[in-house]
Amino acid sequence: MPETDSFVANDFGAESLPVATAAEPEILVAFNGRDVGAAGDSAEPTGMYFGWMERGEDRPVREFEIYNSGDSDLVLGDVEVPDGFRLVHEGSAWPGANVTQIVRPGHWLSLKIEMLTNQVGAKRGTVTIGSNDSSEPLTSFVIRGDVGSDGAEDSIGLFNQVSSTFELKGSKYDDSIDQSTTFGPGRSTEWLPVTGDWDGDGFDTVGLYNSRTGVFHLKNSIAPGNADHLFAFGPSGNAGWIPLSGDWDGDGVDTVGLYQPGASRFHLIDSLRGGAADHFFSFGPSGATGWKPLAGDWDGDAIDTVGLFQQDGSQFHLKNDLSGGAADHYFTFGPASSDWQPLVGDWYSTGIDKIGLYQPDASLFHLKGSFSGGAADHYVQYGQPSHYGEWIPLSGEWNGRHNSGSRYPLICFCVTTGPIQTPNIVLLYQGVPFIQETTPATVHPPSGSFDVMSSQSFGSDHTSPSARSEFWESKSPAGAEAEQESAGREGLVDQLLTNWSEDI
Repeated sequence: MPETDSFVANDFGAESLPVATAAEPEILVAFNGRDVGAAGDSAEPTGMYFGWMERGEDRPVREFEIYNSGDSDLVLGDVEVPDGFRLVHEGSAWPGANVTQIVRPGHWLSLKIEMLTNQVGAKRGTVTIGSNDSSEPLTSFVIRGDVGSDGAEDSIGLFNQVSSTFELKGSKYDDSIDQSTTFGPGRSTEWLPVTGDWDGDGFDTVGLYNSRTGVFHLKNSIAPGNADHLFAFGPSGNAGWIPLSGDWDGDGVDTVGLYQPGASRFHLIDSLRGGAADHFFSFGPSGATGWKPLAGDWDGDAIDTVGLFQQDGSQFHLKNDLSGGAADHYFTFGPASSDWQPLVGDWYSTGIDKIGLYQPDASLFHLKGSFSGGAADHYVQYGQPSHYGEWIPLSGEWNGRHNSGSRYPLICFCVTTGPIQTPNIVLLYQGVPFIQETTPATVHPPSGSFDVMSSQSFGSDHTSPSARSEFWESKSPAGAEAEQESAGREGLVDQLLTNWSEDI
């Protein structure tokens, strides 16, 4: 449940904000009636928040309006947006350069910005708008957004080598969606479990690696029966190589790999077939014993990479790319020289995999939400206490990615304001300007009276404005021009402010 943020808005009981009248353009830029780029800001704006989106979902579009409250034509030039966003123009990206638009006094144009959702992570940067504002030729404001994982969090599971049974917990919090299946011959330590999304449908399923024959047997469902993918990769004859799985090329389909302990070498393939490895590199000390391979997306780029768990020191060594060299994340978690076993998963649906440990004698999972030592962030008891090796820990999205549509917590339009200059850029959204801060403060006009800011609470915005076909769009049709001219520019701004106050 998102918390309600508090914002500060104009106290409409006080005098309205005066608009300077000079033979210059005065530019106002707003979103949803709230000012996000007043010229002369005394502090950097904290920005406009696009919301939280799941990776790969529809891209949210925010439409800003640029209003000319001055007495002469406003000439708009280059518009630049930060990485992770794009300008919308006829349904495609607009380069942002060599764009010249003229806004007549009392008229406005729209500017649409889209947040890209192809990569997980926080996005932040500055939008700049060039104009013929003599005091500030570049107006800027900060935009932000967050892209999370596909909406599902990884859960845990166990594999029993004796019965060849997979026991999969559907959720850390819900026992009603647990699953169980038998797959494989059983009663053999030669068969090792692997899990992954072998067909790209968003559901992780099960598989087995026969170390004696060097053959992978992979299922597209959590059910008994014949394997859907069957192929040999790596040496046969119980060479001691350890299987692992991951999406090594970011195509949304998991494949497999092998870790060669004696040489500390990884052999990874990008498709479900035999043959030579697509990725081949050494990471970690050769000749060491007790080191176990890991695979996960440690940086949220949708590509799985590798890691190692050093059993004697209970240390994790994680790499952000498929190469050798020093670890990008290195930390100690759990007791040294124990029989606790490592596992990897996105426990909190952040798009970034973290680690965990399975404690066999208590059948207890210790899950971490960060790359650090200390206490576990989450504990899950699952299964029956056992001896080392009797049950092997697993992780995966057994119930698939829950794409329930765009999820927006409270949209935060947090901007600081300062002395208002002439000409002054003002952003509009839905025809309404606004001025606000994240903490109570005072807006100082060039002279005369001022508006006292008071705290306001705004509700959640759960919708994404759809993109329109044009980059710039005139917002002053002929039917509205007479009303604008008769009201006057100062009167129009006052009217818009009043309308906005009634809306909230």
